[in-house]
Amino acid sequence: FDDLAGSLERMETIIDDLETLAKSGKSVESTEFLSLGDAVETAARHLQTGDATITIEPDGQIRADRGRLLSILENLVRNSVDHVGPTVSITVGVTEDGFFFEDDGPGIDADLSRLFEYGYTTSSEGSGLGLSIVRTMAESHGWSVRVDPDHDGARFVVGGAGMDNEGQAGLARGLNVDA
Repeated sequence: FDDLAGSLERMETIIDDLETLAKSGKSVESTEFLSLGDAVETAARHLQTGDATITIEPDGQIRADRGRLLSILENLVRNSVDHVGPTVSITVGVTEDGFFFEDDGPGIDADLSRLFEYGYTTSSEGSGLGLSIVRTMAESHGWSVRVDPDHDGARFVVGGAGMDNEGQAGLARGLNVDA
């Protein structure tokens, strides 16, 4: 029964991921300024994150479609928890033209040229859709997403996002998500 329950949960995740791609793969039509920190907190609450610690440092406003931004963040959080474990420490913050998402894990032990391909995974539990969804949702905004290969853990950098960081420098807040 445990194996069956695990298989059903995996199938549900794959179906949800495919549904996200089918509904949202087109270009974004309308955006609004959203707090990156609030979006990260909302995304983390949608997931079972164990004792993951998430720090927003610094926070800023991002011009985005709310649902697609949440999809990006949910998939990045899930990826960190799945690959590092439930006690992962995640930091998210603004950059000059976007934001970064990083964790304190061992880094990415995968073919970086294939990392965002549909179906590519290094985990027997993974669907290979999470990071392809991240890329698709970012590109639907006109953004780019890349991995910083020089970071000690995993670090994803989203560029080309419309940020409003006036008055935001130095703002930081922590979030310990225990869902």
